[in-house]
Amino acid sequence: MIKLTDLIKINPKDYKLHLAVTSEEGVNPLDVFIRDKDEWKLWQAHRGSKNEWTRPYIFSLIKFHNFWLFGGIYTVIKRHNTRYEVELTSQFESLIGRLLISGIPTNRGRGRSYNLETYFDQFEINQIFQNMYDGQHFPGYENINVSFKNLEHIVRINKADWKTALQNLKGVYLITDTKTNKRYVGSAYGTEEIWTRWCSYINNGHGGNKLLRKLIKAEGLTYAKENYQFTLLEFRPMKTDDKDLILRESYWKRVLISKSEFGYNNN
Repeated sequence: MIKLTDLIKINPKDYKLHLAVTSEEGVNPLDVFIRDKDEWKLWQAHRGSKNEWTRPYIFSLIKFHNFWLFGGIYTVIKRHNTRYEVELTSQFESLIGRLLISGIPTNRGRGRSYNLETYFDQFEINQIFQNMYDGQHFPGYENINVSFKNLEHIVRINKADWKTALQNLKGVYLITDTKTNKRYVGSAYGTEEIWTRWCSYINNGHGGNKLLRKLIKAEGLTYAKENYQFTLLEFRPMKTDDKDLILRESYWKRVLISKSEFGYNNN
């Protein structure tokens, strides 16, 4: 293993170490980093009851399975009572989202702020990705369980592996409202494949469904962003007869009781 100190030459005593792990609200920092770099910046700007960023720089790492992904170096511009003003520096900018580090456990507690010199010599370079990590690779048709925000990122960047897999496919899918646990069963058939169908939900939050349209009108698209979870229940080649898909959609509506107070299907 190559030591991190062989690649990154800095004085660690000028830096606080930010180890970003899933928040108490269940927000995964890796998802945040992937979908919105401004939102990721807010993770550095957050200030709790303690003054954690007492040094000029923040060295940010994101939990990445059993490793840490380099999230950039931020400079602390101002310290307010409720937040910090920070800016991403150009230090080792080309390694952001590419440098994977090991050397300290990822199953540690929730404390996020440490003196960098405590751990700097322990870090080892596990891997340097060719490109910035841009999100979950397509997991296979049977393993799709993706949040609205993550699917939105996949759609916005036209992530090739997801688009290729879903672009020429009919199927039956499930949208779960994780706040209420209500369910909506939908299908893609005719000339409309799964990819196009799911893109419509990303664009408007309802995909034309009557009850979802009513929900989004009342709560706004933000509600969908915060609460929708997408799952593929069944998939078929485009040559499949549409009648078969409609029958399978009806089957799943009955199984999941989505045409009742438990769901958003109205037919």
